[in-house]
Amino acid sequence: MAIFNCRSNKVGNTDLVEGTDYTVTYDTTDNDDFTINFTTLYIRFKSTETGDADFATGTAITVEYTATINKDVIIGEDGNDNDARLIYTNDANWGGAGDSNYPTEPTGETPWDKVTTFVTEIDILKIDGDTEMPLKGVTFSISGDALEAVITYSVDFVEKDAAYWTANPTETKYYKLKDNKYTTTPSNVDTVDYYDSEASGKIYAKIETASSTSAKTGTPAKIQVLSGDDGVIKFAGLGIGEYTIKEDATLDGYNLLTGDITVNITGKVGTKELNATTIDDGTEKITWNYAVTGADSSAYTSDANHIVITVENNKGATLPETGGIGTTIFYVAGSLMVLAAAILLITKRRMGAND
Repeated sequence: MAIFNCRSNKVGNTDLVEGTDYTVTYDTTDNDDFTINFTTLYIRFKSTETGDADFATGTAITVEYTATINKDVIIGEDGNDNDARLIYTNDANWGGAGDSNYPTEPTGETPWDKVTTFVTEIDILKIDGDTEMPLKGVTFSISGDALEAVITYSVDFVEKDAAYWTANPTETKYYKLKDNKYTTTPSNVDTVDYYDSEASGKIYAKIETASSTSAKTGTPAKIQVLSGDDGVIKFAGLGIGEYTIKEDATLDGYNLLTGDITVNITGKVGTKELNATTIDDGTEKITWNYAVTGADSSAYTSDANHIVITVENNKGATLPETGGIGTTIFYVAGSLMVLAAAILLITKRRMGAND
């Protein structure tokens, strides 16, 4: 579920140098574990009785590493376990490199230390405000102090030929409707008018693409993606924290969403309210809570694993903001019309009096 990066190692307050004091070997098959070998002979510990050494007995060895989620991460109420243990030599007269270089060397090992990380998902469904057709190619971004990386998914419906379906007989087939949506039901004489005539005879496959994107720049960090054929953007792999979702660009002819959507995500495991997404040895499921501002309550739904927020775009001109130059023009024009009417009324009365 993660790609690991060993950032630093130290003994006490002394930083060790990778390549000199230790080496790191990563699992290149699944990218789900790594091994640290302390190579230096100078990390020597002394007891309180005798001997010269660099560090006192009991000095802590600290290993710091990061884990970046990937597309295999478990989303929702079930957690992702990270396990670590230390294998060490019992006899200081041996080489000190562990059993990787000295297979017959006596070693010991610590019990597994486990932490559990929970992550959830925010889905944005982008539709036309009148027809409710999904809108493809709308740009959204997510930001937040708690944001480190998200798994972004895009869904596209791709036309496939007969050879593809012969090779993939169990894959679901989709057919295009007039409203730009897709259905698994083929048309018939009674329903053909609901289907896109230009797509007649075409069969589509649903292709979902996932990519892990780290937020490395910006304050707060920001990740930007486009809506797919189904109008959906998935921001997956989010932990506890507050996130801001912004529509950065929309399609020609549509009004841009003027306000941001804020989602405050909290979680509870059992009776314990969490203030972080990772806990020690989590064996229970998490209960996610989503507090949404900037969107109507009827526009979003949630379940045990994620929240879906529907965002509408409307066509037409956007009215000027209150207090802007546009409304000022309206006010001035209205005042002049009232003044002109008053002058005309007074003039008519005077003309009538003179008669």
